[in-house]
Amino acid sequence: MWLREQKLKAGIGFNTAVLQLLDHMKETQLSDDGPGADELANQMQEARSALYLLCTDDTVDLADALARRVRSTRPTDGRDDRRAEFRKTLDLLCLDLLRHFTHQLRQEIARS
Repeated sequence: MWLREQKLKAGIGFNTAVLQLLDHMKETQLSDDGPGADELANQMQEARSALYLLCTDDTVDLADALARRVRSTRPTDGRDDRRAEFRKTLDLLCLDLLRHFTHQLRQEIARS
């Protein structure tokens, strides 16, 4: 039971940090007093470190792939059509990986 709870907490922390960082990168509405990109990246890394200690290689590999994708994505300056394309690409690539990671983590938690 303890291991399942710890995996759940780490997964929630990772998912939350990833989504907040994606929102920040898409320049959506985070409050001005909310965490900045560096703090969100640190939160994501901290949660990912917990996943390393608690989860199987398959789950960790998905978390790594998602973290790499998020870190390598940069917002596009310039025209609205390029910004819209960036947001669409970001959503498709990162959210698909996030869904896959979440599914894997759910299966792993159910087996714990």
